This record gives sequence, structure tokens and C-alpha cells, in this order.
Amino acid sequence: MPANKRYLSTRAQRISKTLAGIVGGYFVTIAIHLLVGVIIGTGHGWVQTVTYSTFLFWIAAMVVALLFEKAWKVWALYLFITFSCAALIYLLR
Repeated sequence: MPANKRYLSTRAQRISKTLAGIVGGYFVTIAIHLLVGVIIGTGHGWVQTVTYSTFLFWIAAMVVALLFEKAWKVWALYLFITFSCAALIYLLR
């Protein structure tokens, strides 16, 4: 039995959500980790910890991007988070 067409997204929506997960998720991950680095400072252990947590957070951001129905909502959320973190980094430095 085939799937109902109204529950399926278009090809462009799938590509956009995938790109939002990969590219937008990466920018969100880096922005959040840079903000945490500015808040708590950096050290030797920071680089090693960030390596593992960045990868895990990026994977989670990719999965979250696929949960949205519309790709523009994912892009809007990820851009908002990235620019908010960038503004906080600018203000805290």
C-alpha cells in the first residue's frame, strides 16, 4: 500500500532540510561552542572536549532539522540561534 501523498514532502523540501541540517546545524554547533568558550574561557582540555561534543551536537542538529515539516522554519531557527550567539559573543568580548 503506497504512502499518502499529503504526508510526503517534495524533493526540494527534502534537499533543503538536509542542507539545513548539515550546514545550518554546523553553524549552530560552532556558534554555541564559541559562546560557551567565551563564557568559561579556554584551556588545554577545552579543545579535546569540544571535539567530541561538537560532533554529537552536530548530529543532533541534523536529526532535529528532519523533524520539521517546512524547511524554511528550520533555516529560520538555525539562523536565529547562530546570530543570537554571534551577538552575545560580540557583547561579551
